[in-house]
Amino acid sequence: MYAFFSLAGLGSVIAFFGGLVWLIVALIRQRSVRNPSVTVLAGVAVFIIVVIAQASLGSDDASNESSPASSSAAQTDAPSSASAPPTPTPIPSGESRSEPAPYGYPVVHSGIEVTVLDVTRGVDLSDIFTPLDEGNEWVVVNLRLRNQGDPDKTKRYHTSDFRVVGSRGIIYDDWFITPNTGSNLGSGEFFGGGEVEGNIVQQVHQDDADLTLIYAPAFRGSRYLSIEKP
Repeated sequence: MYAFFSLAGLGSVIAFFGGLVWLIVALIRQRSVRNPSVTVLAGVAVFIIVVIAQASLGSDDASNESSPASSSAAQTDAPSSASAPPTPTPIPSGESRSEPAPYGYPVVHSGIEVTVLDVTRGVDLSDIFTPLDEGNEWVVVNLRLRNQGDPDKTKRYHTSDFRVVGSRGIIYDDWFITPNTGSNLGSGEFFGGGEVEGNIVQQVHQDDADLTLIYAPAFRGSRYLSIEKP
């Protein structure tokens, strides 16, 4: 359409100047000037109409050209406005007290995997142990240990590798062995691929919260596991 109006405008310009030349020649030769005058006027009229049409068409084209850009911009912005899928929160590895491994999640340290299976607070063990310190209560932690090392080599474990700390910041490390139950973790040695389960018993203050198990085999650093049930 735009090309048509461009050709029409060119034709009107040619007609205008052709008529003008014809008029001048006719005047020089003293011929009738009716037809050249009509041609000139017609060329002017067509020229004006084409100019107006081209101006109108040009504004429409500009509007049309801007629309896809706006649409494209809107399409480009659309993904940013859509909520991105949430990034999974990594499970703490238990390397610090402030970020212990969640309850029930295993922690691997020095080739041994430690998992808290169950925790019970306020257990009545008065018939087994001496009376509790004032304000304290018993906590029983059931653990599973797995040796992830070489199946031809052994690792040792012991109840004393474990301690407890709570929000009060006091470390409880006076472990007790429950006699004649057969469920104590105790101490021992196992090959790679082997596993053991057992309980460890500790007394903690009744008001102490956010209890955390500290796994600290001798001279090999520490790992932390929450023993607070969710």
